[in-house]
Amino acid sequence: MVVIVLVAAASAYYLLQPVKQTTTVRLAVGSSALDLTHATMFTAANFGFWKNEGINTNFTLVTGGPLAVKALLAGQADIVSASSGAILGAILTSGPQSMRVILSTNVDTDFEVWTSTNIKSAADLKGATWAISAIGSSDYGVALQYLASVGFSKDDLKWVSIGSPGVRLPALIAGKADVTILTIGQGAVAAKSKNVWNLATVEQLSKVVSRPVQLIAVSQKFMDTNPDNVQRFLRGYLRAARSLSSNETLFNAMLEKMAPGVYDKDEVNYLRSKMVTFWPVNGGVSKNEVQVVIDYYYKYEAPTDRRETLSFFVEYAPLRTTLGAIGRSSSAWDTVDF
Repeated sequence: MVVIVLVAAASAYYLLQPVKQTTTVRLAVGSSALDLTHATMFTAANFGFWKNEGINTNFTLVTGGPLAVKALLAGQADIVSASSGAILGAILTSGPQSMRVILSTNVDTDFEVWTSTNIKSAADLKGATWAISAIGSSDYGVALQYLASVGFSKDDLKWVSIGSPGVRLPALIAGKADVTILTIGQGAVAAKSKNVWNLATVEQLSKVVSRPVQLIAVSQKFMDTNPDNVQRFLRGYLRAARSLSSNETLFNAMLEKMAPGVYDKDEVNYLRSKMVTFWPVNGGVSKNEVQVVIDYYYKYEAPTDRRETLSFFVEYAPLRTTLGAIGRSSSAWDTVDF
């Protein structure tokens, strides 16, 4: 177990800030549990970044991106974090007046492919049972891209919807599935089992998976009526992302709070080395990166042949305004050209 001594470095900035009037923002997340994929929003919510922007975040956790998007479209959420396919599909179907993309949750995938030991190589995947969160979820989209890279299609496997990585791993170990996608955090846990092995590492998946895997979108109504709250949300999120990428103590504290006692010191160091470059410390990825995801969506998932431009899906103004206020990070992985 890692013993965490939480220092004030991450929150020192806020000690000097005036108290803001608190407002509630309803956030729907396409996952049944927050994991390392959601490290930034977990940090923003649990370590004062949103609180000190005057934001009280009301989380709704649902299994799979499509259900999270439905919650926003039904007026049950203001902002949604979900798979890129689920969000792009909803905008394409409902129109940009429904919601707009404002951010990505990470600049790379943190997923790995894990299988039971009876799967010796990718060639053995044909006919296997693949456990996913849900059809249309981010792990399902990653699975489809990986399968295409090794010469298979979705019809070559059997799909079973189980839930988040924390649920899929026990199912894999118990033999209820042959293969699944795990986050690198769950992968560190999986490595302790003799019943499963890592078929495709995060580095291997990064070469074949379109990024970003997940996006953050806001309802157009909320953006029109609460522009200041959107700015507060973005400021807290970006400051949390920048602190995670540069503050080892904060990362350790986040991981211990998210998964108490799960990881030893070496595993914590391993996860930080893999994750440190994943956060959009400058507020997201470039237009080119988002365009890659849109192109992938049209190729594999789009319900229509109608094509739209990047600006149909993405609203640039909130992020541009936020970066103008807080500045760009010198440690940015990528330069935002929104």
